[in-house]
Order: sequence, then structure tokens, then C-alpha cells
Amino acid sequence: MTTLTPVLNQSSMKNNRPENELLLCCARTYLDAKNSEKLKNLLQKDIDWEYLIEIANLEGVMPLLYWNLNTICPESVPQATLSKLKDNFYATTSYNLTLTSELLKLLELFETNDIPAIPFKGAVLAASVYGNLGFRQWGDLDILIHKQDILKAKALLLAEGYETPTQTLAKESKLLKFHYNYKFYKFNDEKNIFLELHWKIATKHINVGGGMIPFDIDIEPFWQRLELVELSGKKVLHFPPEDLMVILCIHGSKDRWRQLKWLCDLAQLIYVYPEMDWEMVIETSKNLGIKKFLFLALLLINELWGVSFPEAIGQKIQKADPVVKLLVSQVSKRFLFTPGTPTTKLEHFLFRFLSSAPHSILHFFLLYTRSFRRRIRKARNIIYFSVVPSAKDQEFLPLPKSLSFLYYFVRPIRIIAQKDEFSKLKKFIQRMVVVNK
Repeated sequence: MTTLTPVLNQSSMKNNRPENELLLCCARTYLDAKNSEKLKNLLQKDIDWEYLIEIANLEGVMPLLYWNLNTICPESVPQATLSKLKDNFYATTSYNLTLTSELLKLLELFETNDIPAIPFKGAVLAASVYGNLGFRQWGDLDILIHKQDILKAKALLLAEGYETPTQTLAKESKLLKFHYNYKFYKFNDEKNIFLELHWKIATKHINVGGGMIPFDIDIEPFWQRLELVELSGKKVLHFPPEDLMVILCIHGSKDRWRQLKWLCDLAQLIYVYPEMDWEMVIETSKNLGIKKFLFLALLLINELWGVSFPEAIGQKIQKADPVVKLLVSQVSKRFLFTPGTPTTKLEHFLFRFLSSAPHSILHFFLLYTRSFRRRIRKARNIIYFSVVPSAKDQEFLPLPKSLSFLYYFVRPIRIIAQKDEFSKLKKFIQRMVVVNK
């Protein structure tokens, strides 16, 4: 096993806040002797406990913070702070148990009605990778099913008391055509449940700095390699570790690694499955066209925690595209020096494109394409996504079918009219259509 050469200059860590280092140190399920000693030394410094709890919550690693502090050196933590962390840990565990119970109920419902279903993220990730439902924060249920089963599953969920914000057929049609999941919720006095039914791992396009990049992933091969894992005493379908590694990289990349817990998932997966077939992981990511997303994620967990890899795989990762290493540098700096930083669309744009490289928009476009033909195809998809009318255009200005060609002109007007200052224009246009009907 080999540890990769860090992208960042480690001397820059000398001026880092001890709370930031402490958070990274605790963001694992297991601390070896070296890191345990590091944790004890950090706790000798003047710790701003309110700040530490705040960033731990924002990064989604509160349970791990409590577990390691309480296990290794509880005497070094103020009693009130430790009690607060303990209360949060048990509240999280209780909520996760509630969600897990509901998940198992839904999986049984789908199985009874011949709907193949795969739970992913959330409960099954906590159980199979972390080994404890209380170690990971999550807020909803995610279930993957085949697209042809969506409407059948929807009917079953509505009968179980679930509701959906997708109320109109026009919205549902657009959602099934362009999106990748269907959202449901169920509120009552006992529990609030948010559920997402997925038929894809990710949307066909991801928003990067205000621009849309094609990101269509074929998930059918994943369905062919499922295995059984145990969840609260029951066997459920799940992805093997090699596929789970790729899926977690896709999930984190499409959300621009906004939270530290997503990188914790990867580091923990590697820790639990040391015999992972890395050649299969790289080949799968290559076939999906996301190998550089994978290398970005692996370089990040090496940068943050020194995660090691088999030597042959480490050599491949070390040779990653320079733009990947540039992204690693920027993401790492955020987690190392300013964890919990809000990530607005503008910040994402500056972060991705402008922070270090003057030509990074072009670089980013080239980063995820491998041939001239593919670049042309992706450019065509971007243009198509930008100009083709959507269900929102139909809702903005209902037109008879014979005039549907006008939606190509309505679309730019609708986008402008969404702004408050153009509301009068919107009303005028709609009034004119009514008059001329």
C-alpha cells in the first residue's frame, strides 16, 4: 500500500485553527495510536467548542465527533459540551432507527408488489460501511427502482399516506423525462419522512457555475451485480463495494463535494473493504466516462486523511490530469481551513472556474470529455438543454397545440419575466393571449 504525494504544501497547516484539525481527526470511525495521540495534543489547545460543534454539524459529522471524543479522551472535553454532543448522538440514532424501520416497511411493500428496489445512501450505507446506524447523519430515504415501475410505486405510496409536491400531470411528465428522482413526503405526529424514488443515480445534467454539463449515467450494469447485505436483521439488495465506490463518487461530484461526510463515506468504505477490486473500480468509472471524478475523490481523501492505495493504483491516481489536482487543491483548502463555508451558486462558479486558473472554464469542459466527437455531442446537448421549451414554459403561457411552435419564443420571455421587475410584462403577455383566444 502507498500514500500519495500531497497536493498542498503541508507547511501551510501551521496557521490552521485547531478546531479544523480536530474535526478532520475525528471524522473517522477508527483512530489509530498516532491519530489518537494527535487528538489528545489538539485538545490541549484553546478550543472554541461552539465553533467546533457548528462546523461539525454543517459538515454532517457530529456523530463521529462525539464518538471519538467520548471514546479517547472524554476528560478533555467540557462536561456541558460532551453532554450536548451525547444528546445529539442519541437523537440522531433514534431518528435513524425510525427512518430505517420505515425503509424496511417500504422495501417489503415493493417486494410484495413485484417492484425490485435498492436502498442506497442513508441507512444501508450506515449499516454496511459504518457498522452503526448512529454514526452517519442523513435526512431522507433513497430507493432506486426501474423507471417503468415509478407510477406503480407512486400509487402504492399515495395509498400509504405519502404525498408529493409534483401535483400536475405536466410537472410529472417533465420530471420523468428530464429528472432522475420523484420526491415524496409523509408528515404526522409521530414522524416526518422524506422519500426519493430514483430511476437514475444522477440527473442528465449538472449545474456547474451556472452552466449545464451533460452527466448521463447508464445504471443498468449496476443492476446486474447486486448483492445482499444485512440491515436491522433483514437482508436487502445493495451494491458491491466496487460499484458503491463509483456511485459515491458520482454523488459527491454532482454536488461538488459540498459536505465532508461524503468524503468520510469513501474513506470508510476503503477501510472496511481493504480487498476491494481497484481495477474493476477504475474500469467501471472509465466506461462511464467519470474516471477523473473518481481520481478527484481519491486524491481528496488522501489529502485529508492520508488514505493509502495499492501501489499500482496509486501510480495511476498520481498521474491524474493537472486540472484534477487543481480542483483537489481548492476543495481541500475549504475543508482544511474554512469548513462549513456556505456554497452559493456564485461561490461555486468562482470556486470551479476562477479561483486559480484563468482558463479553467475551458479546462473543465475538456476535463470530462475524451474525444473531439464526444465534445461535439456534449456541446449539442448543452445547446439543446438551453433552448428547448419545458413544462415551465407551458405553465407560464398555455397555448393551443397548433401554436406550440411559439414556445421557442416564449422561453426567453418566460425566463426574463420570472424576475419581479418584469411581472407587469408577464401579466400583459398573458392578458393578450386571453384576449386573442
